[in-house]
Amino acid sequence: MADQEPCGECLHRQSCLSVYERLGRRKGPGVAGAVIAAFIVPIVTFILVLAAGEKLLTGSIASEGARTATAAAAALAGTGLCIGIVWIVRRRGSQSSRG
Repeated sequence: MADQEPCGECLHRQSCLSVYERLGRRKGPGVAGAVIAAFIVPIVTFILVLAAGEKLLTGSIASEGARTATAAAAALAGTGLCIGIVWIVRRRGSQSSRG
């Protein structure tokens, strides 16, 4: 069964194959930049702000729980700001490319 071609006995084999061939030749904008902006940048921002917050607050706040909570709040705020900036930049970029 594993050696068998999945479309071997299908009646629509030729039309299906032509659709996939046309889709494969289709040119469009790359999505790598959008993926990085949407997922990677906010995650990295959160981690960096959290680590920096923990480091900076070590001398200021004695309680480890309060320090972590404050750093986490700062990280969430920083990530929200980052997402907002990315959203604005991408929105302005799409408006300028339209004309």
